[in-house]
Amino acid sequence: MENQGPKPIRCKAAVCRAAGEPLAIEEVVVDTPKAHEVRIRIICTSLCHSDVTFWRMKDLPDNIPRIFGHEAFGYQSSPRFDSMSSKDVLDDLPTSRCTRIFP
Repeated sequence: MENQGPKPIRCKAAVCRAAGEPLAIEEVVVDTPKAHEVRIRIICTSLCHSDVTFWRMKDLPDNIPRIFGHEAFGYQSSPRFDSMSSKDVLDDLPTSRCTRIFP
């Protein structure tokens, strides 16, 4: 069988559906990496002060549902660049908010 490359995956995430409400652990779909992107297998992440501030806002900006936790540690899991390997450790990943994974 020929390898067709990376495919969308399912994983769990702590999702904010409403300001100040408990985060819900939900299954989400992560799209296939696009050009100049890599998929990261996240080992751990945390909520920083700005995550908590946005989560507690009464007038949360119109970008819900939202997955907080942009400070992460993980490994590359979809080889895309010759200069990186699956053993490369990546940390403190500056990412934009996740909004495209929800129907």
